[in-house]
Amino acid sequence: MKVSELKKLSHRNWNEIKVYDSICVINSGYKHDSGYAVMYIIGMISGTFIEIAASCDDIRWSFPNHMRKGDLQNDMFYQSGVLHYHSNRYNFEVGHSSSTVDVKLIHKPCKSYPSNKARSR
Repeated sequence: MKVSELKKLSHRNWNEIKVYDSICVINSGYKHDSGYAVMYIIGMISGTFIEIAASCDDIRWSFPNHMRKGDLQNDMFYQSGVLHYHSNRYNFEVGHSSSTVDVKLIHKPCKSYPSNKARSR
């Protein structure tokens, strides 16, 4: 998806807190009073762009104490240059939309596996 199309996504209510399985960061094209660019954090679920989760000039990350190397990864979509953050172990909880937005990594729910009894049939 092009950056211009991402900018047209609906904006989440500023005071909602939502969880996504990955997020993207783009330049909104606006300048914050701080002098830095305003970023749009785009929430994604199952590879689909859902909404503009927040607008901010600063992201404050919150990491679990027991994170391992490689638990948080980022890449960039070619050709758009959209920065994409993802994890195999964590989801992204995006806080209230304000100048500084809190993004907290929270464990993904465990996948349920059939019981031993069901597997032995």
